[in-house]
Amino acid sequence: MRIERRLTRWGLLASATIAIAVAGVSLREVGARNPDAWATLAAVLAVIAAVISAWTTQRVTELQEDALEPNPQPSIDVRSRYGLAQFRLTNKGQTAAHDLIITWKVPLRTVGGDIVSIGDGGKLAVLVPGDSVSVALGETTQFFKSYSTTTCSGVLQFNNASGDALGREFIVSAEHERSALQHDREEPKTHYELQKIPAALDKISDEIASLRSDLATKTSSIERL
Repeated sequence: MRIERRLTRWGLLASATIAIAVAGVSLREVGARNPDAWATLAAVLAVIAAVISAWTTQRVTELQEDALEPNPQPSIDVRSRYGLAQFRLTNKGQTAAHDLIITWKVPLRTVGGDIVSIGDGGKLAVLVPGDSVSVALGETTQFFKSYSTTTCSGVLQFNNASGDALGREFIVSAEHERSALQHDREEPKTHYELQKIPAALDKISDEIASLRSDLATKTSSIERL
């Protein structure tokens, strides 16, 4: 929790505590039968009501501020690319996240054994709202064969637009995908197969060019005869 939020809450709690203490002292010193004591109690209740209202307002303000903060979320993605596992970091917040750094507690590694890192030198300069960055982990089946568990954890640190340093601990896992149907729709496989068409057309073009060259050579030989 931010320092300014803590100070605000402590101030409200202190105000309510002092008001309650004043009411207790007034009733004890003046006596419950004295009208001044009840006037003091009424004033204390008004203070407490104001504190409750201010607390609620402060909480609403905090929720609104949080809604506008960057919200980078890490995950292991085995569905977006056919046959390829990826580590993905997506900003699901409303503002850009700056200077993102991941410090692993239980490292996530690629099929080749490399620890996953984002950005240049382990720091990503900026991640705008709705955007994501991904790191290839390797072929999906091989990724699951390489590691008995894919559950990893770490700390994600970043700055908001005001330059305030934020951070949170996270856990990523693909264990729920280990025995699951990785592609419940045909689009990824279809797109994967469609990507093969240009190479196939190039091969056909090369074969036609080769046949044309052979035919021209044979035609030339026949004409000489």
